[in-house]
Amino acid sequence: MKKYLLTLMILVYLLGNISSQALSRVYNLINGNEYGTEIFVGDKGYFVLTNGICDSGTGDSKACTSMISLNKSGDVINQFIFKNRLRFCANTPIQVINDTIYIFGYNEFIVPWDWIIYKTNMNGDSLGKITYNNFSEAKVAGRGIANKEEFLYLGGQTWDTGETKLQIVVVKMDKQGKVVKEERFLNVTKSKFHYQMHDIVALDDGNFVLLYTYIIESGRIPGIIKFDENLNYIWHREFNHNDSYLRFPGITALDKGDVLFNWEVYTPYLIDELGEEYKKYGRYPKTLYRIDKDGNTVWADTMWTLISENSPVAPRGDIYMMEQTKDGDIIGAGKYRKYESLPINNWAWIFKYSKEGELLWEKIYEDQNINENYSKFYDIMEALNGDIVCTGQMTDDDVWGGNADYTWVLRVDSNGCFEPGCGVADSVQLVYTYSDLVTGIDELVSDYSYHNGVIIYPNPASAEINVELAGENNNALKWNVFNIQGSKILSGTGNNILNIDISILEAGLYYVRVMDNKGKLRVGKFVVK
Repeated sequence: MKKYLLTLMILVYLLGNISSQALSRVYNLINGNEYGTEIFVGDKGYFVLTNGICDSGTGDSKACTSMISLNKSGDVINQFIFKNRLRFCANTPIQVINDTIYIFGYNEFIVPWDWIIYKTNMNGDSLGKITYNNFSEAKVAGRGIANKEEFLYLGGQTWDTGETKLQIVVVKMDKQGKVVKEERFLNVTKSKFHYQMHDIVALDDGNFVLLYTYIIESGRIPGIIKFDENLNYIWHREFNHNDSYLRFPGITALDKGDVLFNWEVYTPYLIDELGEEYKKYGRYPKTLYRIDKDGNTVWADTMWTLISENSPVAPRGDIYMMEQTKDGDIIGAGKYRKYESLPINNWAWIFKYSKEGELLWEKIYEDQNINENYSKFYDIMEALNGDIVCTGQMTDDDVWGGNADYTWVLRVDSNGCFEPGCGVADSVQLVYTYSDLVTGIDELVSDYSYHNGVIIYPNPASAEINVELAGENNNALKWNVFNIQGSKILSGTGNNILNIDISILEAGLYYVRVMDNKGKLRVGKFVVK
């Protein structure tokens, strides 16, 4: 009877504190060869773009893109496949104006390449399309789309090289496809080399910025150009950096007309300059710059990561997308490398920064129903209630016989959790999810830990708890106790089995985080009665 009452008490407490709509669903809609690239969250459900391979294994495999409409439970309402007709632009292919979704891409299978803006709604119903190809070049690739009021702003770059430099192209048109202006920004910088455009975003001061790199003989230099709604140049800034290994540059619109610029770069020479201390860090740090509306740096942060004794590669992987939340914080998504070998090479990764540039938390995700060896998130968005929603890729080599890539949609709360309180760790934390790909059961996560977790007894307790690392025998332990809101309440150190006095705590659910003498984290939960 006491056990029943305790279980009921915990369940009532947990349900009373859950405001998120946690979701983890994996979709196999294109022969197990697909991955989600873009997601939009609406009042009635989700809209997801995917890339994949149609007709795989038939000898007639063809690249194809797809759009999927989902209801609130993640069930598929509709799917439309663009087979050999539409390649989504590289970074930001989707904009939403009122109830219409505009999807920007180009047709790379027939020359000249057409720019195509496909229109739909949340149900995936076709609302027509706009086709544009009034360029002097035969091949112009679409790179991003932004909007202001009733106008669309399309960015791209020329693709034909030969004796002609690659050029940035920006086109302003109305929602019916009537072109207002085209701009090339040919005289913005002094570069005599090729340009490559990466993305375009609209700012809340009414202007726009685009992100580019230009290619020189020794590498690439990144920069941003700011222009107004009539495509008139305002300013540009190039970053004092030159590296042929610059990877995955991205740009995000922030409040006050600011932008967030990020890149990854191969920096062995920088590590050598910084000295012996930095040789313990990975060679591909992620660098973030917050730039104000006048082009000045507000803050900058580099995500240095310690490398493993057994690997020269740091665990933090690639950043694919970032977004500002309604509270002004910054959420990002990508992949996180694993030191150890299979079964998992990379985890899907979410992190959050404060608007002042402080890394608040980062989490990696593993699905318990799928024997995946690779996963990552390509896009991230904040829902109206503050939840974080991602789409990306999960690879499983066992379920359907090998080389199986699936679209993954994940929804967690504002701390990256399925359950309140999992966001207490101030270091990377592994969060387990449960999808319905194999079993058909859509079950929310019921427990989580970093590797083997902890043993806590008695639980519930009123005066003292004992904390022991499962299967471990450590001589030095640091511990912290957090409440369900993530605030640190108690802390200390100990050896082997910890005896923690909890008599000052009020009744409720709490979390204890333990770091062992090897730097590994364990997180467990307990109830104070």
